[in-house]
Amino acid sequence: MTTTAPEPGTAPPRPRAMPEAVASDPHPGPVGRRHGAVEVLVAVAVVMLVAFDLVAFGYPWLDGPRTVQSQLPHPLLTVSRYGWLGAYLFFMASGFAVALLSRGRGVGNYATAVAVRRYPAYWAAVGVTVAVVAWVGDGVSYNRLTAWDRTLNLTMFQQALGIGHVDPAYALLWVELRFFLLFALVATFGATYRRLLAFSMLWSVAALLAQATDNEALRYVFVPEQAPFFVAGIAFYLIYQYGPDVLLWCLAGFAFAAGQRAVADQTPDTEAHLVHSLREWPGHAAVVVFFLAMALLALRRLEWLDVRPAVVLGAVAYPLYLIHGQAGWTLILRLREDLSAGSALAVALVAAAAAALVIHLVADRLVAPRWGRSLREAIERMPRE
Repeated sequence: MTTTAPEPGTAPPRPRAMPEAVASDPHPGPVGRRHGAVEVLVAVAVVMLVAFDLVAFGYPWLDGPRTVQSQLPHPLLTVSRYGWLGAYLFFMASGFAVALLSRGRGVGNYATAVAVRRYPAYWAAVGVTVAVVAWVGDGVSYNRLTAWDRTLNLTMFQQALGIGHVDPAYALLWVELRFFLLFALVATFGATYRRLLAFSMLWSVAALLAQATDNEALRYVFVPEQAPFFVAGIAFYLIYQYGPDVLLWCLAGFAFAAGQRAVADQTPDTEAHLVHSLREWPGHAAVVVFFLAMALLALRRLEWLDVRPAVVLGAVAYPLYLIHGQAGWTLILRLREDLSAGSALAVALVAAAAAALVIHLVADRLVAPRWGRSLREAIERMPRE
């Protein structure tokens, strides 16, 4: 069979089936590239999680047998108690973003991009939280930690070391970090279509086996409760990058079914930490909405959101998540001595948003680029042998 050469000055047709060219892309774009629509979804997820932790979670509102929380508007309490579901949207957006981030990069550049995106703001948030607990809360926090424990929190590996989090919200980051480490296997060989698809399928099977056998080590590595949402994010990225086909929709559909099971399992566990009851159906409905939003993103119906303000919104949302929990609870506990519940909540939210903006401007805008350049230079100078 013969082929016809393209006319001079015209590009050759782009291969549609099982493309592999991505791994050798000589121009992968700047490290840390963000998509505005993904960042908007991250911001929505963070708002949900902040609402859950500062409104629905009982710790900052309990006063002996009395619940100061009841002074807040009932609709706010009703909606916020389902804010924990935002973690699933966060994981889906993370799966999409990391697949996009790894395009055309080797494992060194992938690791650098992840480190630049995650660590500088995290370090700043740990420092701010420790300072707020010490100066505003007289050292009283949800977790009783030593100075050494707080120092080890800077690694983001504290849970693996058997140490509590400076802010309990960091538990979500530990789940995400394990995904980053698993995904490094793909980045090592190149994040091509075939490898991303194989990784997603194999991880889905491994997560199911971990859950079925109830093996603690396997569950720790393959995070079966959260894996479907990361896999869904990767599947939607592949649809976004290469176009839809039945194989990718089946992968997304499988992740959807497994994700709905995760909601059913997690609802009673979450309810145990609240003073209000939870119904299961809102969780299932929320996951439907999350998958529809990701499908619109994958089909390029949200390209109008890929603008600079949306990217900044997502960039500020990350430090807001990092700073809102323990520091927010500490402020609420101190402020509600003199203010109404609503006023204490409002001040805590404004303070958290302001701190997040400062962290973004200092850590993300000033520290992260310099640290990223240093990391890349170190990788380039690394001996080959």
